[in-house]
Amino acid sequence: MAHPFLHDMAPHHIDLMRACTGLECRQVVAVGVRPPGAGTRACPAWMRSSPSTGGERGLHRDDGGARPRHPAGRIITVIGEQGMLRLEADSQVRWYDDKGASEVIPPVSLSFTDQAYALREFLAAIREGRKPETHLEDNVRTLAIVEAAIISVETGMPVAVAPLVAEVLKT
Repeated sequence: MAHPFLHDMAPHHIDLMRACTGLECRQVVAVGVRPPGAGTRACPAWMRSSPSTGGERGLHRDDGGARPRHPAGRIITVIGEQGMLRLEADSQVRWYDDKGASEVIPPVSLSFTDQAYALREFLAAIREGRKPETHLEDNVRTLAIVEAAIISVETGMPVAVAPLVAEVLKT
């Protein structure tokens, strides 16, 4: 299978970026690299997207050699106009401002997590007659970003996300 990282891990990282920023992606640029020791074909370690509100955000997956300016151990980075939010190898989330200062962002305590939360949310949506937090359209948007990244890796060109979403949702 070509691009196993994109198929397997990128949807989770993209969902995280969408949830943290509250923005939708307009365009994706992805670069295929083969990190040292990788047993797979080229896998993207860097994706840059343009959110719908303008400006640029980045989603970075560091697999040990993709971008020297991002030291190893940084697992996910969301780059914004005023700094970076990183999930690091030590499982801490840190905010780095544009001057280089950082602070640990403490985790939010939740009554329910993982499957228990998802099931409660799903049942509440049914009872209240509303869409659940995560629904088909939401998942299509994430998968369209993944598809755009795959096309970008293969063509070397930026790829617009909206036409891919529209193709599936017929919007």
